Amino acid sequence: MKLKEIIKKELISKGIKLRNKYPPISEKRGSKLIIQKVKKIYQLKNNYKNFYLIITKVKKNQKSIRFYLAIIIANQSSDFLVKIAKKVIQGDQTFRIIQFSFHPKQLRINLAILKELDKSVNLDHLKEKLKNLKSRFLSRLNSFIQ
Repeated sequence: MKLKEIIKKELISKGIKLRNKYPPISEKRGSKLIIQKVKKIYQLKNNYKNFYLIITKVKKNQKSIRFYLAIIIANQSSDFLVKIAKKVIQGDQTFRIIQFSFHPKQLRINLAILKELDKSVNLDHLKEKLKNLKSRFLSRLNSFIQ
């Protein structure tokens, strides 16, 4: 099965499309800055509660569409929380941390961990990995509080 079919069947069918205008997501690859225009965002339901599917388009190459699975780890982002999150995902370079407002009308910048979906993705394994990263982040944050 192709990646788009898996995403339609497993994720989009179990989600709600968020209807807002979103800023682009930028990514630094080597010395180049790649700007990805956010095309659609779905808030997922059922087995993927609290997850988001982000669909982006690379501006320079309009045929390049990318899919990301994201989980919010903090409702309000700060430099301190970003540093903690970087420590949590330090070992795995395939995960990214973004500060992004999934609900712009609330005027909150969320802190999220996201992973680009590719052909070889196991969605259940990725879901558990993202949940694990979120719980590690929260436990690390709680250690500072106590």
